[in-house]
Amino acid sequence: MKIGFISQPFDNIILPNPGGSMGLLTWELARRLSRSCQVEVCAPVIGRQPRHERWENVWFHRFRLRPDRWLLDRPRGLKGPTSERNDIHSVLYYPLYVLRVANHLRASGCDIVHIHNFSQFVPIVRLLNPKAKIVLHMHCDWLNELDRNLIDKRLKHVNAIIGCSDYITNQVKTRFPQYADRCATLYNGADIGRFSERSPIPLEKERKRVLFVGRVSPEKGLHVLLDAYKRVTAQEPKAQLRIVGGPYIPPLSFHVDRSSDPMVNGLRRFYTLNYMEYLQERAKAMPENCVSFLGHLEHGDLPVMFCDADVFVQPSVWGEPFPLSVVEAMGAGLPVVASRVGGLPESVVDGETGLLVEPDNPGSLADAILQLVCNKQRAQCMGTAGAERVRKLFSWDAITARLRSLYEALTSGGAIASVPLASE
Repeated sequence: MKIGFISQPFDNIILPNPGGSMGLLTWELARRLSRSCQVEVCAPVIGRQPRHERWENVWFHRFRLRPDRWLLDRPRGLKGPTSERNDIHSVLYYPLYVLRVANHLRASGCDIVHIHNFSQFVPIVRLLNPKAKIVLHMHCDWLNELDRNLIDKRLKHVNAIIGCSDYITNQVKTRFPQYADRCATLYNGADIGRFSERSPIPLEKERKRVLFVGRVSPEKGLHVLLDAYKRVTAQEPKAQLRIVGGPYIPPLSFHVDRSSDPMVNGLRRFYTLNYMEYLQERAKAMPENCVSFLGHLEHGDLPVMFCDADVFVQPSVWGEPFPLSVVEAMGAGLPVVASRVGGLPESVVDGETGLLVEPDNPGSLADAILQLVCNKQRAQCMGTAGAERVRKLFSWDAITARLRSLYEALTSGGAIASVPLASE
């Protein structure tokens, strides 16, 4: 079986430490699939990366984005107004990138073409690869938010639609029931071995540490977290919040413009200010050194942060599909406090591996954090249960084995919807 992955035009796959969740996910899946399949990854050129290179058994082929950016930046393009060309969901968004990738995959003769998120890439890939099985892997709810007729025309060319959570998959099934037999869920995973080799957490520390890892962006709910943390420090002044991640606010078209949720639409107010500076100012109202902004860290440095934390928090205010950081935190033995939105309840079992709270509710979030910060035994029990859950359901080996089963069902003419999930 020969498999070709198509990365998003902004994915960073610099090896051996790819940046961002999408780069990491692609690499972890590709390297494991390559043990029994031929695998190549098509991705954008970042910096001075080589155009073609091999890591382990995976070939990486990289394509320059300069021609597409030239078209995006021109006042007048080949077709359509500038606003349409800069719409991330338009067929005019990086069309030359996908055209060259699709042509390369045709020459490679791939059996499976695996596309992340970009449904507009599908017709071009199908045109140049008429015999390939096309997999559209969704890590967001764009298929549910965009024009139904437009998406339907694209999905006709797709052999399999994979959601990163049942939350995403069920949305597609509900909106497009005619494609329900093409839908399946593939959770994100975690590298269990990396956490099992770490040093044990000290039994006693002067400070209790709460950790967030992710983009510093409004939809992640960090403004809610800081409001909650004022209440936490009122009872536990030595509790320290560590925020790991760089500032990156996605365009309004990613989430806010497409959502019908008033809570998500309310995030628009943060697009008129510097969100990071706003958070830093809010943090100044708390006791000194209670909140630390540590910026972006390489993925290889994160186990140290997990090791030194007591509680992980994911205060998202939008339909978070299935964040890698939550699964990694659970794999590291941390109890998780998370919003009850999107796919988060599929990873965090409320009352067993962590606590779920209503989104955009600082009071409930503060209470949940305090329950775990102040009750060490309960936190440790939840952390242990979370690590076991990850080992059974979310290890990269288990996730890759399921993906391989989905591929085999495709190539043998079966329905991927009938491929069972691992049992809990």
